[in-house]
Amino acid sequence: MVARLNEGSSQGHWLDIIFCVSAIFPLFLIGQSSLEYFCPGPSTRRRIATIASLTFVTWWAVLVGALVAQPQLKITPRHLVSASLFFRHSQPFVGSAVGFSILFAFVALIITTIRGRTTSDVDHTQPLLSSNFFHRAISILAYLSPGFFLFSRISVDLITRQHVERVILNADGNVKTLVGPQFTSFLWATCTSAALGLLLMIGVWVTANIIAKNKFVIPQFRTSYLGLLALALIVRLGTLLVVAPTRTDGGDPLFYHSTANLLATGHGFPEPLNFIAYQQWHASALHGPLYPLVLSISSRLGGTTYFDHKFLSLLIGTTVVAFVGLVARQVAPQKYRNPIALLAMFLASIYPNLWLVDGVM
Repeated sequence: MVARLNEGSSQGHWLDIIFCVSAIFPLFLIGQSSLEYFCPGPSTRRRIATIASLTFVTWWAVLVGALVAQPQLKITPRHLVSASLFFRHSQPFVGSAVGFSILFAFVALIITTIRGRTTSDVDHTQPLLSSNFFHRAISILAYLSPGFFLFSRISVDLITRQHVERVILNADGNVKTLVGPQFTSFLWATCTSAALGLLLMIGVWVTANIIAKNKFVIPQFRTSYLGLLALALIVRLGTLLVVAPTRTDGGDPLFYHSTANLLATGHGFPEPLNFIAYQQWHASALHGPLYPLVLSISSRLGGTTYFDHKFLSLLIGTTVVAFVGLVARQVAPQKYRNPIALLAMFLASIYPNLWLVDGVM
């Protein structure tokens, strides 16, 4: 998707076709696994109702996310109803392949349920699939694939739109062309879509538990840990885009931003303001070297803008939340270490004095 934004790109719809075909089977497996968990009984009507509920809740959450992330879309009520109820005209929201893939997987699940076939009929004892490596690989894919499939279009448009001087918009208001380096935009969009997808899956899982079992259930520690990291990133990204979307601060942020770009071009650690204004190289130790050195990683990959450096700072802030959870789990009493660690991570995720610093560098 990012490559399509390149100037002169002539890629056809074959990528959409490959994307659609590759997404249907994982969607079917995720739906089948969810069905077995939430509705293990033989009742066909209840299983079909569960499939419909999970499918439409997930799809509507994606559409709401698309509308929030892309307020510039000109969508009529008729168009919105058609997309939300019949999975049609999803192109402006999330791309043309997503709605069709979800509809196809939904129909396949219904047919499988009516015919009485489940994934338990499949032989899962094959050595290749039962190895620890493939089990972990499939688990990671299960965590990441919903976000990559459902939110990739939204994330790419949201991230690339921040480079206001380098983008060209189409008639729908979406980004059509991104001039200049694109690799960091791909990285930031990947992180964003994975985080959104993980939050969506956890939200759907918790909601389905409340509906099916009439109780609020917290996911296992590992899933909750990853979900809180996703929450930390989305909170920081949301505040960056809403509070100060185009702010290019002077002072310390300008120093860090300029030093990182100078490091990436081999100019070392000069005092950046004098170097930019007068091309005079004066060695400077006004600030510590580690933070500009880390930001220069983005610059070396082509991400030389304020937004690129701020997004990398968001990732650093999210890592801080991860360490908060690990430290809290280590020092907490053995019996309550998991709840205490998750509570500490939640507070660190939303604590303003942490995310505020991340957003302004």
